[in-house]
Amino acid sequence: MVVYNLAQNLSNAGHQSCVITSWREWKWKTPGGLPYKILPLPPNIQRSKEVMGGAGWQWLNAPAAAFYHILKNFDVWHLHSFFPHGWRIEPALDYLNIPFVITAHGEEVSSLPHLSYGYRTSKRHELLIQEFLKKESQITAISKTIEDEYVSLGVSRERITRIPNGVDYRRIVEVKVDRASVRQEYGLGSDEFVLLTIANNTVTKGYKYVPMTVKLLSQKIRNFRWVIVGKGCEAVADEIDRMGLSRHVKVISQITSH
Repeated sequence: MVVYNLAQNLSNAGHQSCVITSWREWKWKTPGGLPYKILPLPPNIQRSKEVMGGAGWQWLNAPAAAFYHILKNFDVWHLHSFFPHGWRIEPALDYLNIPFVITAHGEEVSSLPHLSYGYRTSKRHELLIQEFLKKESQITAISKTIEDEYVSLGVSRERITRIPNGVDYRRIVEVKVDRASVRQEYGLGSDEFVLLTIANNTVTKGYKYVPMTVKLLSQKIRNFRWVIVGKGCEAVADEIDRMGLSRHVKVISQITSH
């Protein structure tokens, strides 16, 4: 969604935007009417998050990026979620002398060893990330936390521009929604009090506290439903089922565009 909003607004401002993504995402996210192009990388090369695991199909990222650049002659590349996939195409960008912008997210620069979270829990990965961040590029931070992580990796604050994630509220307020039909579609009662959480189930999101929170809420509020949308959240539902509180929670792994 962040990449979509970025490409959408750049296109609306008169720029020629293009999103290059995995084959799987390209097949799923190719609706008509978008003001920018979506181009796929070859199948299977972005699935692996392994960085040093041999010369598998994922190493086709660099030649694929070079091909698209020669074809489209981009002015600048934005490596959104730069490690390891953006890191894999950097040799092509460097060889072709292409300027690029880096935007990192949680596990790419954060390190929480006690939770086994983040690529930097591997010393080898941390060194690769440090070397990559030394490249002559612009760096954006979505939060002060990410900015501080950059600095801990040796990046000067002068090279960092803070651009937080956001929501284009105009697209929301202008949409006409039939609340009754949406509730019916997702099995929600017309008079239920609904809580909504949208986030993938990673250790930093605190989903482990959801079951106990549901138990406490159920003692105070009888008619409520907590709707959780995100990958990997089924494990939360399993624990809530064991507690006999499944009537209060609905987990949706993914919502496709209508």
